[in-house]
Amino acid sequence: MSSPKRKKAGRNGRRPEPDIDMFVRRLAQWRLRFDMFVPPTASPDELRAKLAPDELKTFGAETPLDEIPDDLVVAAASAGATGCMPFLDILDGNAFSRAPCLCCYAAHSARKAREAAASLRLFLNYYDADSFVNSRAFVRAVAALSRDLRPEEIAEVRNDFARLDSTPDSVREINSRGDLCVIEPPCQPGVLWVYSTPCGRRLLRHLARGIRKRKGVFVKVTVASSNPTLFPRHHYRMYAATLIRTDDAPSHTLVETALTWVRAQR
Repeated sequence: MSSPKRKKAGRNGRRPEPDIDMFVRRLAQWRLRFDMFVPPTASPDELRAKLAPDELKTFGAETPLDEIPDDLVVAAASAGATGCMPFLDILDGNAFSRAPCLCCYAAHSARKAREAAASLRLFLNYYDADSFVNSRAFVRAVAALSRDLRPEEIAEVRNDFARLDSTPDSVREINSRGDLCVIEPPCQPGVLWVYSTPCGRRLLRHLARGIRKRKGVFVKVTVASSNPTLFPRHHYRMYAATLIRTDDAPSHTLVETALTWVRAQR
């Protein structure tokens, strides 16, 4: 019986490593570098000039063009590649362990990272950032970041989070109530992402008021989807509730408080 063939090693006797321009090794895992997929964007004024009020309304924007913040417009332009379905199909394939944010996706092995790099370089041969910001896809992205999630979008995000092994039962229970959709990004301890819905905003107000009563614990709320340095898997409008601790409050305080509030709403 013949022995299985071994993979060829590199010149130094080691197995070849992944594309170092595309992957970086962190904690024994290969993580994707995003600087290749987020090129510099035009100024907010230049980007805004590419948007038409009628088209924004067509895609459901709830904010007039002249009131859409500059950081939202820039974030939508920056996410052209990372929100593109061919890109997401590669990352959602069998090469990576999945996470709520793309930056926490990790290749299963160096071989898988090399295979993914080949596909991603092919993707980059076809993707063009200038073409994106001059297309209706850019208008659609701006509209999605300026409004609440629709029911089918809430269902999409909830179902995806429910399938992740890393999603705790407490978050699953929160997401089973009303139109709530929350997740803890693993790369940001003490942060809870809350997708924009009426119930989500009520939860944020409760977190800000309720936790503030605890001595030494405060909550800051920002619009996470307008931050171009964040890479959520689902790029809809969402907020980040950040736990500001001056004591030893545990990092899961936000989830625990949210779960208590949800149970009280029954």
